[in-house]
Amino acid sequence: MDVDNDDQNSDNESVSEDDESSVNDEMNYWPDDFGDGYDDAEKLKRKTLKKIKLNDPDITSFEVELTGEYVQSIDWSTKGNIFGNNTQLKKVEIISDQTEDQSTVRKIKSFCTGLANNRSIEAFGIRDSELSYNILFSSLQPLLIHTNLIRIDIYESEIGDDNTRLLARALEKRSNKRSLEVLRLNVCDMGGEHAVGELIKALEGYENLTKLYLHDCGLGGRQCFVSLANILLKPNCRLETLELAYNNIGRPQNILANAISKNTSLKYLNFGRTGVDNEEAIEYCNALVKNNTIKFLNLSTTPMGAVGLIGSNTSSHH
Repeated sequence: MDVDNDDQNSDNESVSEDDESSVNDEMNYWPDDFGDGYDDAEKLKRKTLKKIKLNDPDITSFEVELTGEYVQSIDWSTKGNIFGNNTQLKKVEIISDQTEDQSTVRKIKSFCTGLANNRSIEAFGIRDSELSYNILFSSLQPLLIHTNLIRIDIYESEIGDDNTRLLARALEKRSNKRSLEVLRLNVCDMGGEHAVGELIKALEGYENLTKLYLHDCGLGGRQCFVSLANILLKPNCRLETLELAYNNIGRPQNILANAISKNTSLKYLNFGRTGVDNEEAIEYCNALVKNNTIKFLNLSTTPMGAVGLIGSNTSSHH
């Protein structure tokens, strides 16, 4: 077991062995440079759109910015239908701004409604979003429920209580719960502990989930930890990566600690900056030394001593 207990690495705690980009930058639908190369960028946009419309197999991913000038100047309803009808796209990532302009909101909803008809997308992401999530999640319900999504990434976004529940309901209603393998909810304001608990509970039925990233997303409350424990204790649990950094995983520590001690699938566990006190640390240490499968363990800025864990683990398993 590799143990990271060095504060120098604390700023990079959410970086894991699965840190690949969810979107191929070369396939960005909106080029970044709208300065001197504006005309060239416009030509590239039109060329890319034509390829998407023609189901060009070379265009398998795109990043779309639902922001400022782009929203005002583009026919989003048409674009949404084009993307929704495409059968080659596999990865989609949305970036959006906060807006109260109703015309802009209608255009964004039109795009999302069209996009949600796509049944080929396997990886979907939202990042840096300040847009009201009831616009995104309500419009994208068909995409979240009726597709074979393998991966969902939501990070650096303000979701809030009501929309965390909306996402939880979508996960509960998914027609194919076997497809989802990766869920990332990193650095997200997801509201109160009850809403977060509902979301984690919705994941109990996902038997093929292998990577769960919950970095700084407001974990808390008994329901949340009971559901995490239920996931880890399933006989057919396939979860290999569990990211819990920057959450309060203290009490009720015995629920999660017991599950970790009995789990046989975890390989990567991040406990960095989890607010564990000395008493709780003992519970987790006793659980960790009983686990035979964890290969990488991050304990940055916690009372859990790396040296003690390594020594106990060595004596327990050899």
